[in-house]
Amino acid sequence: MRRIVALDFYRFVAAFGVVVLHLTEFGGYDRGSGFGYWTSDFSLLVDFFFILSGFVIAANYSNSIGTASEILIFLRKRLARIYPLYLATTLFFLGIFAIGKSSHPENYATSSIVAQLFLVQQWQINPPLPFNFPAWSISAEWAMYLLFPLLVWISHGKGRSILILIAMSAGIVIFVLVHIGTMHQPIWNALRALPTFTMGVLLYEIFPGERIQRGAVLGLLAFSFSIASLLLHLNFLVTIAMFCLTIFLTARDPHPSPLFRCAVLKVLGDASYSVYLLHAVVFSIVYKGIAPRLFLGQPPLYVGLVTCALIIPISVVSFYCFEAPARKFLSGSSEWIKSVGSTKTLSADEMS
Repeated sequence: MRRIVALDFYRFVAAFGVVVLHLTEFGGYDRGSGFGYWTSDFSLLVDFFFILSGFVIAANYSNSIGTASEILIFLRKRLARIYPLYLATTLFFLGIFAIGKSSHPENYATSSIVAQLFLVQQWQINPPLPFNFPAWSISAEWAMYLLFPLLVWISHGKGRSILILIAMSAGIVIFVLVHIGTMHQPIWNALRALPTFTMGVLLYEIFPGERIQRGAVLGLLAFSFSIASLLLHLNFLVTIAMFCLTIFLTARDPHPSPLFRCAVLKVLGDASYSVYLLHAVVFSIVYKGIAPRLFLGQPPLYVGLVTCALIIPISVVSFYCFEAPARKFLSGSSEWIKSVGSTKTLSADEMS
């Protein structure tokens, strides 16, 4: 499957939106008014990741995991994609704890550390937010990778209507559990990823050969509407629907304009995973280490905005100097070298 640079860029926007959301927490900017009010629904951008991941994984692997060895190769590639930077950021927070600088040492129980190292920390109904807090979704994502071969088997053997039933049932279960008080909000467990990840798989499986002229432009409109939906606090189902439309329309454009394939968008897309995981590290350094020495009380908003801007070049360096080489080493593949600087082709590991 060709690389869809625009979707990678949307992934960057979503990751940066999560950065802005967490800025309100680290900087102490009230979510109830002003800056915090507009960003309070940005947590839904994580669901964009889940939908896009399901779509891309299905596009690249749905026809190549028919045997046990192929499944193991798939899981190895996925682990090589997510684990190196995940482990590095987890070790950073463990280091902070080890030197006695953690704000919440109670979060570092041995069981929590072991669960996070094995990426299973969010596999319960009401798990606490881990000390490497953005990585809760990586644990959920890993659970979806393990389920993906089963979803493909169901789709190919039992019919795609079963996948629709799974997505709807998972969403209903979450709604009921929250309504009766069994599941608490915010939802940080792996179950949250099941309906949206399955939606992404369905987007590819139901219309694998569909072509839509000017789909990238229409996808941009849908993505813009999804951001407006977040800012205006519309019903979350509207936002999820716009996310799905964004991915479907953009991916089905056979000839997107050069604007949607430019190198800048590709670089930002490459950096999106680092943006998502490294921002907690950078914020911890700035707001818990540097800012208290420079400001009395709450640092001004411009400190946070400058920090957010600095996260971007840091993440670009992280991708090219750490993520890509580590992925190559763990996956045993040299294909990443060919993909760096190219916007025409795509390895599954580069895109998802």
